[in-house]
Amino acid sequence: MKKFILIPASLAILALSACTSNTETPDPTISAPVVTAPVVTTPSVPVVTRPANSLCSADETVLFNCQMASGNKTVSVCASSGLSNSSGSLQYRYGSNATMVDMRFPQDSSASQSVFNLEANGLSFNNGSIKYKVYTDGSAGIKTFWAKDSSRNKVLPCAGTVTNQLQQLNSVLN
Repeated sequence: MKKFILIPASLAILALSACTSNTETPDPTISAPVVTAPVVTTPSVPVVTRPANSLCSADETVLFNCQMASGNKTVSVCASSGLSNSSGSLQYRYGSNATMVDMRFPQDSSASQSVFNLEANGLSFNNGSIKYKVYTDGSAGIKTFWAKDSSRNKVLPCAGTVTNQLQQLNSVLN
């Protein structure tokens, strides 16, 4: 038994007309309408990412942060909110993570602005007879200068991404 498929005549004509070629040349003076997608603009908001390894607390501003090239240590310079030349606090921190800080300077954050010096290529402070400098002169890291034994001076460079916002201290420390 043979099966037949019945196709309505209108569909058959439509299918056959699609198979024929159109040999007419398009009229160059007639153009198709141009459809463009609407341009959507969003306000540009700077994205500030907090370094994952920062030693600063969530309510502090990270002014400097980097992972040291040797060892598993981080250095951060943290500013309290509302830091100015007469209020707020600034602190240098060095350690493995926020709960394992080996050094905080100054320990007492009152009048911390008076213990830091902003220089052209970094931030420095004296802790006893040792001068520390967070340097940012093309590269970044920490330098220590021992007044009593210069053989102990060190340069500890940063590795990877460096956060450097020390210029924000211009109006605070100068």
